[in-house]
Amino acid sequence: MEQDILEKVLKEILQELKQQNEGMAELNQKVEQQTQKVQKLEDMVSQRTMPSLHISSEQASEIREALVEHFKSIQEEIARRPSTAFIHKYYSVLPVSFRVEHFPMVVNTTMKWILATISLFFVMWLIVHMVDR
Repeated sequence: MEQDILEKVLKEILQELKQQNEGMAELNQKVEQQTQKVQKLEDMVSQRTMPSLHISSEQASEIREALVEHFKSIQEEIARRPSTAFIHKYYSVLPVSFRVEHFPMVVNTTMKWILATISLFFVMWLIVHMVDR
C-alpha cells in the first residue's frame, strides 16, 4: 500500500515537472522571439547614423507591426495574470505583489480568523454563564 501511494506521489511530481518543463520551453521560445525583435530593431537603429526627417512607409509599417505585436503580448500577459496593482495602479490599497489569484486565500484566512474570534467569545460567554449559576 505504501508502495502504491509512493508511486502515485512520484507520478504526480513527474507530471508537474513535465508541465513546468513545457512551460519553461514555451517561455524560452517567447523570450527568444522578443530577443529577435529587439535585435531587429537595434539593427534598424544602428543602420541609420543621421536621423531622417521623414519615415518611409515601409519603416512606418514595420514600426506599427512591432508596436501592435508588443501591445498584443502585453494584453495577453495582463489577461493571463491580472493584478489589482496594475488594474488599479494608483487607487489600490493592496501591495504591488498582490494578485487576483491570491484573493480566495486572503478571504479564506480572514474568515478563519473571524470564526475563531467568534467561537472564542462564545466559549467565554458560556463559561461566564456556567460560573454564574
